[in-house]
Amino acid sequence: MALQVAGLNPILTGMAEIRRKLGALMTTP
Repeated sequence: MALQVAGLNPILTGMAEIRRKLGALMTTP
């Protein structure tokens, strides 16, 4: 279980990072 969380954490943070970049691109004209 702990290993699963450790493996998922970087993926979740990566997705959040991509979402933030996409949001920044969408807001900038």
